[in-house]
Amino acid sequence: MPLIDHSDPIAGWTCGGDYRYVAYGVRVGSWHPLAPLVAVEGDGEPDVRVRRGVLDQRPFELRDGFQPHVAPNEIWIRHSQVGTFLARQGREIVVDPLPGVDERVVRSYIVKAALAAVLLQRGKLILHASGAATGGAGVAFVGASGMGKSTTSAALHARGHPVIADDLLGVDVRGADGPMALPGFPQMLLLPESASALGCDPSSLPRVSPDSRKFKFGAPQGFSLGPAPLRRVYALADADHDAIEPLDGREAVATLVAHTFGIFAFGQGATPAHFLLCAELVKRV
Repeated sequence: MPLIDHSDPIAGWTCGGDYRYVAYGVRVGSWHPLAPLVAVEGDGEPDVRVRRGVLDQRPFELRDGFQPHVAPNEIWIRHSQVGTFLARQGREIVVDPLPGVDERVVRSYIVKAALAAVLLQRGKLILHASGAATGGAGVAFVGASGMGKSTTSAALHARGHPVIADDLLGVDVRGADGPMALPGFPQMLLLPESASALGCDPSSLPRVSPDSRKFKFGAPQGFSLGPAPLRRVYALADADHDAIEPLDGREAVATLVAHTFGIFAFGQGATPAHFLLCAELVKRV
């Protein structure tokens, strides 16, 4: 079983504080600031704790690029140029960044891939989607990369509709009041042409990371930490005309499965539990 050296002295990211946040319906405690998560005050043990540690590299082949490793109650994530991350039992994220890596890149892995892994362990459906609220209800947009998920939600935000989440949308399928979209944080990642189309000067926005084409677009207007009833899911696709076409049950389930965040990387792609969540969402939304 992979081991963690708990005696590792914290180095590199040496804040050592107790920062508190809320994202996707869970309280997050971290030793280091995790912008853009929404900071909150309060005592008590967080639902998820993020900390620094030294992680064993034996689960990995140590090849270049992104590598996941799934074990009982553990999801390991390694990137050869970023570091290693461990999500464990839905309650803990351990971070072992490589020396000298830009903190923005490490934070991005924490608040997306690692947090998504924790949410999966907590029984949530995690869609690769963007979402907004209209009339107090949530709508989600799924689709292939570059199809316009973030741009569509940003356009709705420009018309006064709150953003729920971008790129990573958590859903509590079995909520007492029906499926609920779980708000992430009030920020979107836009390509420069999308930002320009929405009336923003890309040069005035911060980049996601030094080598990324995407920019951070703040969307605080109307953002709420409370879950929103999920009423619609739209699958964006290329076409020669504008239309909204319903999907039958089988197509809808297949679409949700295909657009689950990290579906094969995190090992849930072939599990009956995952298909049941997707099928249940289709029946209720």
